[in-house]
Amino acid sequence: MILAEVVVVLIGCLIAQAFFSASEIALVTADEIKVRAETERGQADARMLDGLLARRDRLLAMVLTTNNLATVIASTVLTTWLHATWPRWELAAPFILTPLTLVLGESIPKLLTLRQPLAFARIAARPLRAMAAALAPLLSAETYLSRSLRGLMGVSPEIQSVFLSRDDLVLLIRRATGESAAARHDAILPGEQQMIGRILRFSKSEARKAMVPLVRVEAIPQTTTLAAAIEVVRREGFSRLPVFDKRIVNIIGVVHVFDLLDAPDRERPVSEIMRSVSYCAESTPLDRILLAMQRTGENLAVVVDEYGGASGIITVEDLLEEVVGEIEDEYDTGEELARVINSRTLSVAARAPIVQLNERYGLRLPEADDYATIGGMVVERLGHIPKPGEQLTVGELTIGVTRSDARAVREVTILLSQALRPEHLRPRR
Repeated sequence: MILAEVVVVLIGCLIAQAFFSASEIALVTADEIKVRAETERGQADARMLDGLLARRDRLLAMVLTTNNLATVIASTVLTTWLHATWPRWELAAPFILTPLTLVLGESIPKLLTLRQPLAFARIAARPLRAMAAALAPLLSAETYLSRSLRGLMGVSPEIQSVFLSRDDLVLLIRRATGESAAARHDAILPGEQQMIGRILRFSKSEARKAMVPLVRVEAIPQTTTLAAAIEVVRREGFSRLPVFDKRIVNIIGVVHVFDLLDAPDRERPVSEIMRSVSYCAESTPLDRILLAMQRTGENLAVVVDEYGGASGIITVEDLLEEVVGEIEDEYDTGEELARVINSRTLSVAARAPIVQLNERYGLRLPEADDYATIGGMVVERLGHIPKPGEQLTVGELTIGVTRSDARAVREVTILLSQALRPEHLRPRR
């Protein structure tokens, strides 16, 4: 083999390595959502790429196999030629190929592809598809072996994603929260961290955490006249009123303000125009409630306890507030659930949700299924309804009861061991 032939083979192997290295990084980082959207618009190259990404593990096996094969061919050809021409230099083959492979066959192609991975993936789709068809028996064997080895190592064979999982994203947000502002200037913003955290928590939250408890529900008996119901709407500002039969725990329907306005005879009872209402258990996940409301077109559902009695109501607005935060309209009083007394003291209404306090002030109050508010946690921990002056230590926080009555805690004070951060001291807008 003459020198020219060796150079041609080496250049061909380097081109193959560069192509497959770029294809590897393009396949790993390709946005499947964009590819699927382009496929739905009828783009042929996107349809082909979507078919390849559907079997990503098989495709990566082919890319790695062909890349290694090109490396082996280059090493064999160069070593053979050196042995025949300059025997003393045959051991220099690895030192010649390694920098060429790392720079020209790996690093530069991958760095260039990272700028536009999806564009390169479209270009590479056709040759990769042809090669996958040619190497089908070998790839099937490799895929089977890979899945078997993952099973032996305790890794689920179905795991194929190389992207961030839910737990990975949670850890990333927590790490970014602990970094200084200068260190995270291009990272996830605090508001974005809060939104992502709420979205991740949404499917795990239950109705009891987002519902309006029955003690705060304005409901009317089914015998109430339409005129009296209109007065309640005018006084309270609600667009929907739950209707109950004899006892408020037995909510049987809901009346809409538009139905009240359209009614010709306002001396009739609301039971004649009320609409049916859906029920859900206290333990129903919020995402299931939202899907059910989307299907039925309802805006309000009744949350019931284990005995079938109503324990509260939940609306679409309550569900949205679990993701985007508090939504106030012209009828909301804007009551402040927490006030900063000083950098280490908070005055908090007992009905303030623990999740909101943790998000707003960076606290680490424990969350549990048995309670949702700071007042509920105090009662659950102490085992009785405390009197003003009683205190409870939770981690590095001291919670003191400042106002209570015979039925519930009304207001508490939280004393912090460390001063609040500046962003927590700023009033909310």
